[in-house]
Amino acid sequence: MRYSARQRNVIWRDDPMTREAADFLLNLWQQDSPYKIRYTLQAGEGLLCNNVLHNRTAFKDSDDPTQTRLLYRGRYFDRVEEPKETICSV
Repeated sequence: MRYSARQRNVIWRDDPMTREAADFLLNLWQQDSPYKIRYTLQAGEGLLCNNVLHNRTAFKDSDDPTQTRLLYRGRYFDRVEEPKETICSV
């Protein structure tokens, strides 16, 4: 299944079943769930995960040029495996 919650630049098939499915999924993502994690990364933190459903919200960088956001994104062929020992948990 491929789904995007984007409201721009996505053209869905215009039929009742597709509209109903897209509306259902959008509503599902907007509800609270114990399976959703919301967290704001702090300076020096990073995230390593498999490509899970996520959203991208707008951000405003700092006016201080030494405090701007830096993001590295890597793509790998193999999935991230669960470590044998938990390093940390949220």
